[in-house]
Amino acid sequence: MGIFLRFPILGLVVLTALRDRLFAALGVLLAVAMGGAVLFGGAALVEQGETAVVLAAGAARLVLAVGLVTFVATQVQRLYDSREIEVLLARPLGRPRLVAGLAGGMAVVAVLPAVAVALALAPFAPSLAGWAAWAVTLAAEVVIVVLFTLAAALVLERAVTATLAGLAFYAAARLMTFILGVVEARSRFAVGGLGGEIMGWVVTAVGAIVPRLDLFAHSGWLVHGITDPAPLLIAGAQLAVAAPLLIAVAALDLSRKRF
Repeated sequence: MGIFLRFPILGLVVLTALRDRLFAALGVLLAVAMGGAVLFGGAALVEQGETAVVLAAGAARLVLAVGLVTFVATQVQRLYDSREIEVLLARPLGRPRLVAGLAGGMAVVAVLPAVAVALALAPFAPSLAGWAAWAVTLAAEVVIVVLFTLAAALVLERAVTATLAGLAFYAAARLMTFILGVVEARSRFAVGGLGGEIMGWVVTAVGAIVPRLDLFAHSGWLVHGITDPAPLLIAGAQLAVAAPLLIAVAALDLSRKRF
């Protein structure tokens, strides 16, 4: 409770998540998704346990992303619709500190279910080192996703558009390896002419900016382990860059709004 008294905005976000039964709803959805993954994994001809773990990890990531994006977008719209954001801005906090407090609260709300998922999978993961790497990068992934959604929601002010933006960001970041591979193949075989080449430059530029969530939390780590620390370093570096950048964008936009 002490940390909530010291950081009241953070505490407000966490209490809102508890009031809206976010963790209970995520728990039910995660249980259903992971249970279904175990059922399908049991139908595999070989390595049924390993298949179930991989499928459960992938299902859990998707449920976390969709649930957290929806929560962040709807909560920010509630702040605008109820004019609660004006009450918060009336306090001697300043807009950057308000955004930082909201970001910290959303990050805590995102990490807690990610930790619960990791602990649930721990007894079934053959590789302890792989499980630890998966858990750490999963936490980094959900933090980046909720911070992007928070920035989008503060800028757009509407839950639907912010939710779609957050999910589009997650899908693009998760599919970046596939997208860049297609662009590279088209460029190699000169498919599409000048228009295809320009599109390739655009996609490559976007790939250099968008966090590479496709490099985070590979489900295969849970089974086969991890021998190269590069993914952990990449995840840490991208989180260190993306988090302050997204908070700064949201704070800058909020400072330009008049209430």
